[in-house]
Amino acid sequence: CIGCLTCFQACPYGAPQINPENGKVMTCDLCEDEEEPWCVFACTMNGALKLVDRDNVSAAASEKYAWDMKEEFKPPVKEGEEEFEFSFG
Repeated sequence: CIGCLTCFQACPYGAPQINPENGKVMTCDLCEDEEEPWCVFACTMNGALKLVDRDNVSAAASEKYAWDMKEEFKPPVKEGEEEFEFSFG
């Protein structure tokens, strides 16, 4: 880090913070002293932010993809018919 603040200005979430001691940027540490990051805890969008174990990123991405596909390809329900529930996994 040379202290140019380009990453600080570019981040839409304000995660990088300026270290007042040296003027350089500190990146997000995922609130390492907490059980989960504050952004995940405070998110009101019912799971839009989710902390995932690095070793399980592929599994989490596959799970989200399956959910998105379920919602995207859900057949229309005609009046008087019951909704059919798909199961992935």
